[in-house]
Amino acid sequence: MQKKEVGHARWCYNSRGKIALWVCIAALTLIIMVGAIVGLLREQARHLETGNRKAVEISEYGLFLALDKINEDPAWSGPIPKTEYEGGAYSVSISKERSKDSISMTIISTGVFGSQTKKKQCVLARAAADTGAHWTKRELE
Repeated sequence: MQKKEVGHARWCYNSRGKIALWVCIAALTLIIMVGAIVGLLREQARHLETGNRKAVEISEYGLFLALDKINEDPAWSGPIPKTEYEGGAYSVSISKERSKDSISMTIISTGVFGSQTKKKQCVLARAAADTGAHWTKRELE
């Protein structure tokens, strides 16, 4: 006499084998997806860091140019319009404040690279009576 398999026992055996296979496939797929996402996030972070660093460098370059012009001619008061530089751009704005005994000049350089924008600021001061005197640095941010 032939042994009959009970339907339920056969289904449990087959489904266990299939479940283990599907669990392995799902786990492998999840590992691959997580690896891909982590790789993309690292690449994006590196790209943003590079853009951020370049925007700071471009901003510092604009500030350096403005300070150089002021060093050559203390009466110079800018501004420097948007100027392309190394794949980005910089612009410099200058504002002056006068009190009764001193004049302060605030120089703000804005550097742009890709989607990143960074600003550098320098405040210079001199005595109000000394119109031809050189400026002294009060603060740099």
